Amino acid sequence: MTYLTIAKIIKTHGIDGGLSLHSTSTQLKKRLEPGRTVFIFKDNQYVSYQVESSSVHQNIYVKLSSVNSIDEAKTLIGLDLECLKDELEEGYFYFEDLKHLKVIDENEIPIGEVIDVYDRSYQINLKIKNVNGKTFYLPFVDSLVLEVNVNEGYIKVKHLGGML
Repeated sequence: MTYLTIAKIIKTHGIDGGLSLHSTSTQLKKRLEPGRTVFIFKDNQYVSYQVESSSVHQNIYVKLSSVNSIDEAKTLIGLDLECLKDELEEGYFYFEDLKHLKVIDENEIPIGEVIDVYDRSYQINLKIKNVNGKTFYLPFVDSLVLEVNVNEGYIKVKHLGGML
């Protein structure tokens, strides 16, 4: 089984074992639906947890099964929340899968390479290093991103002046 990080546990939330998360996945809301299974690598093994409840809005919170106190939650701070990699639906991507993809425009002209992905809660941004070595940010939205082909190693985007 291949595990992939979907969020980083950054702090506790409340006194009943809730956790505050930082997203690293484009499908976090679906992955944190009640009843879903997530994993945390702790004490040299993967431990599975059921999602009891979650809130994925401007801030991201989750309550996991068998984490029932603030003291238990504190032991998870700094760890990664993971899922099985093959569970993503079509059209969703892990941030790690987008990094290092080549970026081309609609005419297949090379623009650069994705060097990082940022989730700003209201929008995901790709940090791209262009062919001239300069970096810029491109919103990861349907109106700009025309195609993502992880297997072929590229992202095709609408050409906008100033990217090169």
